[in-house]
Amino acid sequence: LKLPQQSFAAAHSRSHLLPCQSVRKRHLRRPPGGPCGQSLDRDPFMEFQVPIGDGKLEAQVPPQKLQKLVNLWPDYFSLGCLAAFGGPLVAAVHLAQEPSVKYWVGPMAYSAALIPLYLALLHCFHLKRGKPKLLPVLAGSAGPCALFLMIALRHLDSTGLVAEMLFAKDCITFQPKHEIQRSWDLAASLYKNCINSTTEANGLSPELMMRRIRLDKCEDFQQRQHDPFKNHRAHWEYLASLEDEYLCSGWCSKAQPLWTFQEVKDSCSVAAGAALLGRVKPVAMLLMVFGVIGFATSVGGTMYVNDQMRRRGQIWERI
Repeated sequence: LKLPQQSFAAAHSRSHLLPCQSVRKRHLRRPPGGPCGQSLDRDPFMEFQVPIGDGKLEAQVPPQKLQKLVNLWPDYFSLGCLAAFGGPLVAAVHLAQEPSVKYWVGPMAYSAALIPLYLALLHCFHLKRGKPKLLPVLAGSAGPCALFLMIALRHLDSTGLVAEMLFAKDCITFQPKHEIQRSWDLAASLYKNCINSTTEANGLSPELMMRRIRLDKCEDFQQRQHDPFKNHRAHWEYLASLEDEYLCSGWCSKAQPLWTFQEVKDSCSVAAGAALLGRVKPVAMLLMVFGVIGFATSVGGTMYVNDQMRRRGQIWERI
C-alpha cells in the first residue's frame, strides 16, 4: 500500500507534534509565541545548559537569577558567619569575666567581641567588590576560628600548672601565690586595727563590729593620693572578687572574711583552682574544638571550591 507523498510528509510532521493537553500533562512549558502543537524537539531550557564534554550538558543558572545571587551573597555570607560564631563568641566573653581568668590569664578573651566588627568590615568589602573573592571569603570564615583557637590555647595553658599550685597546701614555692598571701595578711591586719578602733569609739564588742563592718568600709583601706598600699591593690581586688563570686575566705587557708558578709565554704586559693579546672578548662576545650574544626572546614571548603572552578576553566580571583 503506497501513500501519496504529501500524506506521508504530513503524517511524519504530526508524529513530532504533541497536543496542548499532552504538554500540560508532562508539565512542560510551551515555547512563547508558538501555536498549540508546536514541535518540542528543541528544549526551551537548552539556552541555560552548557556542554561539559562527552556529549553531556550541565544546567547553568539563568543570567537574571545569577545577578540576584551576586547581589545577595554578601548578606547570606555575613549572616551565616554571625550565626556560626555567635555561640563561641558569647562563651569567650563570659570566660573573660571569671575573676580567676582576669588575674591569671588577662582580658585576652574579650578580643572575641571584635569579631562582629571584623565581619562588618569584610561585609562592606564584599559589597564593594561584588563577586566573591578568594582571600576575603577565607579571611571571613577562617579568621575568627583562628582567634578562638588562640584564646583556647592561652587559657588551657593557664589552667594546668597554676591550678595545681593553687590546690597545693604549700604557700611559699609558687611565688605569685606567696605574694597574694602577703597581701591578704596585710589586709587582715588593717581589718583588725579597724575593728579595734571602731570598738573603742562606739563601746561595742568586737564580735558585733565584725558582723557589721567589712574592710572596704575602713578608713585606712581607702585609696589616697600617695597610696602606701599601691602594690597590694590588685591582689586585694582579686581577693574581694573571689569572696563574692566563690564564697571563700582567706587565701592559703580558710580565715575570717574581709569583704563578704555571706557564709564561706573554703579557702580562696582552693576555690580559684577549682574554678580554673571546673569552669575555665571545659569552655576553653570547647573553643579549641570549634576552632580546629571550623578552621579545617573553612580552609578545606575554600580549596575544594577553588579546585572545582579550575577544572571548569574558571579562575577565582584572589582579591
